[in-house]
Amino acid sequence: MRYLSLLVHCIARQPATVTIAVLLALAFATPLALDCVLWGESIVAANAQNAYTTLKAAEDAGAYDSAPDYIRTENGRDLKLLRGVVDAKDPHTFWAAVAKQSKAELDEIQEGTLQGDALNTEAEYRRAVIMSMEKNPRIINYVGDLPPAQYLPAAIASLPSVAWLLPSLVVGVGLCRITSPQRLLGARTIPATRRVPTVCVAASISCVAILVVAFLPGMVLSGLRNGFTSSGLPVVFIKNGSVVVASSGQALSSFLALVVLENVFVSCAIVCLGQLTGGAAAGGVVGVALCLLPLSDSYLSPSSPLSPLLKWLPTSYFDASRLMGFAGAFGVDICEGISLDTATGCIVLLSWTACFILLTLVVGFALSRYHAARRQRRGQTCPSTSRI
Repeated sequence: MRYLSLLVHCIARQPATVTIAVLLALAFATPLALDCVLWGESIVAANAQNAYTTLKAAEDAGAYDSAPDYIRTENGRDLKLLRGVVDAKDPHTFWAAVAKQSKAELDEIQEGTLQGDALNTEAEYRRAVIMSMEKNPRIINYVGDLPPAQYLPAAIASLPSVAWLLPSLVVGVGLCRITSPQRLLGARTIPATRRVPTVCVAASISCVAILVVAFLPGMVLSGLRNGFTSSGLPVVFIKNGSVVVASSGQALSSFLALVVLENVFVSCAIVCLGQLTGGAAAGGVVGVALCLLPLSDSYLSPSSPLSPLLKWLPTSYFDASRLMGFAGAFGVDICEGISLDTATGCIVLLSWTACFILLTLVVGFALSRYHAARRQRRGQTCPSTSRI
């Protein structure tokens, strides 16, 4: 335990650790100050206004005078429903009108009498139904309007996924330098079977600490501004060709679990390579490569050469917003053609982390025996401690 506390204390005192924690805290709180738009009341109202204006202008111009009676009847009904959305005086009436209008539009799309995106329309309908069931739904148009439980997933999704992996790079490389054989804390007087897991635990604790520091100020500010227990927007999103409705708790736990475990995996991978090589260079290069790999647009494509293996690769779970939607998410299929889920992601990340640690111990033991045998053949005295 003393060795663990020394490692955590040393990494916490490094300027890079403090810097990345402060930068992430500022980035996480940025949506509170900037207008990061959500799929909220203002966008839905603007779309309804545009649709009503276009349809009304076409009707007034006589575009449908020669159309069959059923088309004129449907247009009249659509105008009435859209007018109900446009003229709504309060949020409850507004969302009730949106639910009626989007349900009618969805029926027309499914019947083939209207061209449109059925998934987007269904998502809007289900979101509107949930909002209309509240007596006094809040007006939420920006990420900064969300309560803390919904703010965290939306704020995480507003930044590139690689930003949330920076703690693992800083911690991993820092621990590699601290525990190099030339440093006191890297002296090989502690058995590898104890030292390697301890350094990995120190990396995990340090990453979690940085994320807590990064998330806490923004969460508190969001709660003070919007209320800690106030209602937000429903978590409705499109995933792999289906509309999914999730609770705020599911979205929060999914984002937190994936962000924490991806940092644990990358930091442990860097640390393990550092224990084998005795330096930080190899681990740092591999860590950066792991973080950048999923940024490619083709990485999660069904046509990717890695497609059959994507479900079992840890890098597939580095972007939580590709697995779980958040409140006010736009109607984009976040995981089209690929079957990924949070539970599997957690298992995969933990399994790969454990494999890295085990492989490091096995390879380190094999290398120490190999070097010991070479020294014996040369007539040298074999030291009692191994290199890693």
